[in-house]
Amino acid sequence: MALYIQFSGLGAVAKECHIPFKEDLCKEVRRRALLNEVVHIEADGHELAFLLQRFKNIPQTFSSCRWDGELARFIAMNFPYP
Repeated sequence: MALYIQFSGLGAVAKECHIPFKEDLCKEVRRRALLNEVVHIEADGHELAFLLQRFKNIPQTFSSCRWDGELARFIAMNFPYP
């Protein structure tokens, strides 16, 4: 179970992270969201539960979720640091 964040632009990568999120990862996600480089975010398991707890009205599916576009950017801009 994990949280995946796909970035675009130079050095496009997908980051995989687990709870507890590290501070340097949170800063990078927020910085890249400001540069409009977040393509999508996927979460399942504990990471999904954590995000759903922090963001009350984001759409969800059953065991995993994928958010694209502006919603992914919104989540990344407000990426929680536990």
